[in-house]
Amino acid sequence: MSLTDAATDGLNVYTSPWVGAHLPYYTGKKQYELVNHLGNVLATITDKKIGVSLATDSSLIDHYEADVKTAQDYYPFGMVMPGRMFTAISIPGGSVSGQSQVNGYTLPQDLDITSRASADPREYVATRMIDLDNGFESKDTEDVTLYIADGSYAGTGNGGDDALVGNGKYRHGFNGKEQDPEVEGQGNFYDYGMRAYDPRIGRFPSVDPLTKQYPWYSPYQYAGNKPVWKRDIDGLEEEDEEGKREDREELDRMADKIALARALRSPTLEEIKEESEEGKEYF
Repeated sequence: MSLTDAATDGLNVYTSPWVGAHLPYYTGKKQYELVNHLGNVLATITDKKIGVSLATDSSLIDHYEADVKTAQDYYPFGMVMPGRMFTAISIPGGSVSGQSQVNGYTLPQDLDITSRASADPREYVATRMIDLDNGFESKDTEDVTLYIADGSYAGTGNGGDDALVGNGKYRHGFNGKEQDPEVEGQGNFYDYGMRAYDPRIGRFPSVDPLTKQYPWYSPYQYAGNKPVWKRDIDGLEEEDEEGKREDREELDRMADKIALARALRSPTLEEIKEESEEGKEYF
């Protein structure tokens, strides 16, 4: 992965070392996932790098930092931790002071709009204050709406795709699965392929199709109830970081318990007769 300085954000030209062709590309548009052993998307970064100047000489770069777009932490069964979410907000012609969470979306607390290069955005939203500076202009035929978000906010305004508003901007999260926020809200509903999953309760709402193969599990369990080191691959069975699906140790333990129960149980009358014929006695 090649990184480009944040100052060169936008259209650039890449010269192919193989064919020598000049190929156009955009920096800041690609996103890369940073995941843990369970596949949980902990953060996303772009292909930009942000230079940090030396403390003693601002003309020299001391080091580079990643351009982080989203970040979040999860409880063991996948619910996003409140207050442990971050989404970078980029609003054309505006500057942001502070962030707040409204219905799972990250919004600016205070929004200062200095310019408007085109007819978009048509809506600006913040949680506390919106200030239009002297440089802000809008034509007579253009409608501009400013509003303070309340509990009914549903993810509009501030430039659409140009403004990252909430973890709904990047749809993949727990176990790397895709969210479907239209039903239960942001981060509360994941598509596992065979079944849907609700991380708030740590259960699948529907019955496991493999219930008969795992009689010791609840048909609604997630990852064998081992969320710290197991993940559910498709809504059917658990898998660890090495790709092992079947829990052989659990199967062996269950087999040992069944064998012990059979050995300790009282013999039936037919078994007594059969053993007696072979010269054995029961006391």
